[in-house]
Amino acid sequence: MNRTALMRLVLVLGVLLFVLGGVAACGGGVAAEKKPTPDSPIASEPGWLAYQYQTDPDDFFSNKVHLVRVDGSNDHAIATNLPGAIRHPDFSPDGSRLAFDQLTSEESSDQIYVAKADGSAAKRISHCKLPRCASNWEPAWSPDGSQLAISTGEGPIIETGP
Repeated sequence: MNRTALMRLVLVLGVLLFVLGGVAACGGGVAAEKKPTPDSPIASEPGWLAYQYQTDPDDFFSNKVHLVRVDGSNDHAIATNLPGAIRHPDFSPDGSRLAFDQLTSEESSDQIYVAKADGSAAKRISHCKLPRCASNWEPAWSPDGSQLAISTGEGPIIETGP
């Protein structure tokens, strides 16, 4: 076998191994079943976008989470029954749930809530209370939607913070 024929054979075998490796990595050519996910990390499956809006620039506690349809319709605040600032919305990866935090002047510490994607049925899932817990805020869903990561501050509050 001459050198040119040998190089062609090596090239063909290399391409064949590359293609077979790609098919194996994709599960043998069969598409893996996957939950549908929203096109945007701020959008839910039913078509809501979430954003934080401060109605009064001089009042930190006027921060509210709003939902609006992707076509711009039905813009409204959620969790209007909760006092204080409602902030940091994050949809679950499948778009079915919305996590956010709440800060009130009465409790002086943030709390985490989870609601349905449309903002209804909000349920408090953290119970942060001074002096042990200073704050739970900025929830973020794990990639599979089974857990929430949160920022937290604990311990006695001193001049530089908890």
